[in-house]
Amino acid sequence: MEIDPKYSRATRLRISDDRGVISDIDSGVKVNPRFAIAYYNRGLARLQLGDYEGSFADHTRALVIDPELFKAYHYMGMAKYRLGDYTEACNLWRKAVDHGHEESYELLMDLCKFI
Repeated sequence: MEIDPKYSRATRLRISDDRGVISDIDSGVKVNPRFAIAYYNRGLARLQLGDYEGSFADHTRALVIDPELFKAYHYMGMAKYRLGDYTEACNLWRKAVDHGHEESYELLMDLCKFI
């Protein structure tokens, strides 16, 4: 089966080809380095690939560009948790909860009870 190149990005997103998504987003960021959602999405892909430091950096950059992109705190917390920085993960999930992110609330209650 051959994929029409004009649909390659959408296909990669659907079949979760995180490396392909990262490559596509890298190209997009070169064109528009102020596109916050691109950094956010690349951060998600990096998180899936286990690049927790890269994920954290991308989500941080997304928030610098768009301070209203509150859900980035959730994934920054996920990255910090995977890196073993549990206190910082809980602090980031608290920020996400403060901005209404319910998934972060569940993690906060489950994983941060004693921190």
